[in-house]
Amino acid sequence: MQILVYGNAFTRHAISSFFLVHRDVQDTLEHVDLSNTGLRVLHWATFHSLHQLKTLDLSNNELFALPHGLFEPLSSLDSLDLSHNKIAVLEEGSLRGLSSLVQLNLTDNKIAHIEDGSFSDSRTLTSLSLDSNLIAVLNQTSLKGLEHLQHLMINSNNISQIADGAFALLPYLRRLSLSGNNISTLGSKTLQGLSNLEELFLDENSLHKISSTAFRGMEHLHILHLQNNYLSTFGEGFAIPSGLSSLEELGLENNPLDCSCAVSWISLLSERKVSIMGNCHLPLKYAGKDVNKLDFAWCRLTTEEPNGSVVKPTADSKAEQVTVEHTNNPG
Repeated sequence: MQILVYGNAFTRHAISSFFLVHRDVQDTLEHVDLSNTGLRVLHWATFHSLHQLKTLDLSNNELFALPHGLFEPLSSLDSLDLSHNKIAVLEEGSLRGLSSLVQLNLTDNKIAHIEDGSFSDSRTLTSLSLDSNLIAVLNQTSLKGLEHLQHLMINSNNISQIADGAFALLPYLRRLSLSGNNISTLGSKTLQGLSNLEELFLDENSLHKISSTAFRGMEHLHILHLQNNYLSTFGEGFAIPSGLSSLEELGLENNPLDCSCAVSWISLLSERKVSIMGNCHLPLKYAGKDVNKLDFAWCRLTTEEPNGSVVKPTADSKAEQVTVEHTNNPG
């Protein structure tokens, strides 16, 4: 059974009274839609009789806080939509009781801070959207409790700082989207622990530096989007960055790419039929040229050896002195 209460203005007392009066539906109600009802405050006991509820939609309201105990009886709930409200903070215990929750949508709120323990009862969650909030920092415990999360979207926030190991407790994460933030660097441990990640979106940030080992251990990564940043290169230049061995799509558009030997590893990816999108900025003779059409035959392309060592280029990189195993045809 489902109840849709759409487009009406309810007070917290009216909502609570509604469920109390209709006791005949309490034990069978599985779906409740209270979106666009003008809700500003919910009493902590509003849903205390709805033990069989599966989905709850509270989107497009004026909610600014989640009282402790609000969701405690909803142990069967698997989908909760709180998008397009005015929630300012996630507190420890805000989601307590949601032991079966799979999907949580918190898009377009005013969340600036995630308290430690906010997701301590969210171990079943597989999809979490925090898009269009005001989050500036992800620390080592911000995402603690999300051990089974597979999809995490934190696009269009103010993130400028990500602590080392911030994602280390998300071993099953497959898709991470951090587009439209203020991230400037990726260190060697920023993405640590994401060994099952398949898709990573970092476009429209302020990235200008990426460690050569930022993607180490991410052997399942297929899609990497780095468009609209400030990257001239990344990695050590002459070696395919560690962790990109399974890459199928690389987005580099609108970056000031230096298409000298610093990005010569791109031709190795091209040979593997990786879809690469991007154009050169420097040197001037290559400005605007498609990176796929460059000939790096005069560079020595190096790869990581099985023992972890990297073969370095010789000081003199003249074409007649270098033997290149993998090259593209001249563009």
